[in-house]
Amino acid sequence: KHMLQQRENKSVIDLAKEALSERSRREEEESTRRKSESAVFNKLDQATGMIVGVHQNTVDSFIDNLLTNAVDELAHDSASTAIQDQDGKVGKTSGENNRAIVSDLVRGFLIPEVERQRKKNALDMKDSRYTRAAHDAMVDTVKEIHSALVQAI
Repeated sequence: KHMLQQRENKSVIDLAKEALSERSRREEEESTRRKSESAVFNKLDQATGMIVGVHQNTVDSFIDNLLTNAVDELAHDSASTAIQDQDGKVGKTSGENNRAIVSDLVRGFLIPEVERQRKKNALDMKDSRYTRAAHDAMVDTVKEIHSALVQAI
């Protein structure tokens, strides 16, 4: 009778140990799954942030181009008017005055235009570098997310 009771106790203890082991295994699987899901979510969130940044840079570039074109057009119109005014004066003045007028025109229109173009080109180079870096980062992130999803499946 005592042996039977000991066997039953041992059987209950073994069953409890097995249940505890199974519970621990399942909890570890669930923890691993949650960590994997969290990593995928973080990658997607990061990619979304990068995409929003690229869109913002695109909008900024578009607006900058619109403003630059408007300024160019206004400067062109103003320069054309000034040249026509100066052209009328050039016909009436001597060669010495012509040089002064040409010098004024160059100083007033050409030099600022060259400076503006130089600044615009430097800004465009900087923007393209950032856009390229953001694109490369997005491609890498998408590849990582894809491989994480493939592994998760």
